[in-house]
Amino acid sequence: MSADERDAERRGWRIDDDLVAAWRAAYAAGDTVRGIAARWDVNATTVRRHLGATGRVRGPRGRTDITRGDVEAALQEEGSIAGAARRLGVSRNVVTARLGETS
Repeated sequence: MSADERDAERRGWRIDDDLVAAWRAAYAAGDTVRGIAARWDVNATTVRRHLGATGRVRGPRGRTDITRGDVEAALQEEGSIAGAARRLGVSRNVVTARLGETS
């Protein structure tokens, strides 16, 4: 099916509450936003927008258990931000963010 045929088929097609509920169930079961978008042949931004705050957890990603003290100790031992990041198993951005936090 060509893109024009698919667009013609979709005219008038709307995303209803049942479809969003199915997306939320798929996301809760571990499917990704991109996976959901591919399965239902919609844009990932559309899925994200409809899932909203109730469909996915927002907030810090990655390891939130690393403190400024952990970073300072790793930095002292390794001598560089990249080395500290490798030792802690996080990105350099996480290291620099923790160093920017006040105690």
